[in-house]
Amino acid sequence: MYLEELQVVRRLARNTITSYARDIRKLEDFSHLKQKPSSRLTARDLQEFVRTLNSTDLCAASVRRVVACTRGFYRFLSREGHIANNPAADLAGPRTNSRLPKDLTWDEIEALINQPDTRKPIGIRDRALLELLYATGMRVSELLSLRPENLNLKRGYLVCLGKGDKERMIPIGEQAVFWVTKYSRDARSKLLGKRTSASLFVTSWSPALSREKFWKKL
Repeated sequence: MYLEELQVVRRLARNTITSYARDIRKLEDFSHLKQKPSSRLTARDLQEFVRTLNSTDLCAASVRRVVACTRGFYRFLSREGHIANNPAADLAGPRTNSRLPKDLTWDEIEALINQPDTRKPIGIRDRALLELLYATGMRVSELLSLRPENLNLKRGYLVCLGKGDKERMIPIGEQAVFWVTKYSRDARSKLLGKRTSASLFVTSWSPALSREKFWKKL
């Protein structure tokens, strides 16, 4: 049922659905070991599932993808009324900090994210950019190539086209959803003026933000 929704409703690429099917298979294999259906797994069971994934040869990025798929699967079950409570609501995968300098402390990360002046449209845009970068671990080139239609803010995910034109669905947290929504609603049109742009992140003088300009801001 969940895979049908991905194909029919969200219209994800066939390769993406194949990847999600493999991830769901991992969850089903785990539920078989626990001798209970996946719909009856608890939050503690799912934490054990993540620990099991971490103990395998899967890289951290692959584990995060399985966890993201698991969260989406249980959101679907909850929304469709198949389960009363969502055991994956707070499920977390391995942290990603590969996109940030290793010597950055948590206080420094917070200071960086809070640096933009959000009283101005350009500051709201920069805050949305930094929140997305921190929440997803995306490459800057992927981040800046996003289009408004790539995001589903109501459901808290985005669809990214990465290397080799591989499409993947990435969950985003509440903070990122808040700031991207605020940027899209309050700042993007002010930066564009009378111009139009297919890019999500724009400037007041160009239809798209460049990587050079982004790194200069950091």
